Amino acid sequence: MRASPVYADPRVYDVAMRLLYGPDLALRYRALSRRIPDGVEVAEHCCGTAELYRRHLRRRHLAWRGYDTNATFLRWARARGLPVSRADVLEDPLPEADWVLIQASLYQFAPRCRDLLVRLAASARVALLVAEPIRNLGTHPSRLVRWLAHRGAALGRGPVGFRFDREMLHGLASSFGGDLLDYREGRREDLFLLRGHRGAVT
Repeated sequence: MRASPVYADPRVYDVAMRLLYGPDLALRYRALSRRIPDGVEVAEHCCGTAELYRRHLRRRHLAWRGYDTNATFLRWARARGLPVSRADVLEDPLPEADWVLIQASLYQFAPRCRDLLVRLAASARVALLVAEPIRNLGTHPSRLVRWLAHRGAALGRGPVGFRFDREMLHGLASSFGGDLLDYREGRREDLFLLRGHRGAVT
């Protein structure tokens, strides 16, 4: 199956993300940004069009690099001078960084979400930050809306039918000893932190 048009054009992707998440997208970016201190190395996996970096981290005193497997997005980002590389988070060796990020992508790796978190956490010296939706169009009561949401999330391996809800995501985070951050009842996304293998989070 072909990848969704959302993943075929960076401009379409950015517009789709703003429409899908609305004001929660900016809230997510600000929540992630304020957790990351200056003077550190940051690796963002499944970085898409690197909007977090472009809008919030680029002018900060830190070293960011984004990783993705989407060749179109990588070409687009490199043409704009963004520091990105290709990496498959489940198959390729992952470079170490002080802070490691993944946002709104964990569901794409079901049923291997735990394997993914193990690999990402092992590559984090200080911490792994995970932001993930817990209220999704993929669980909408309408069968048509669910189908459109699943098809829109397809990366070329077929529609993605799995989505997290609050209980599943909180359970996964707790099983790793993760800290839930900035949780508010009714919000569409949650953010949790797993400590890295060196040093404490300050």
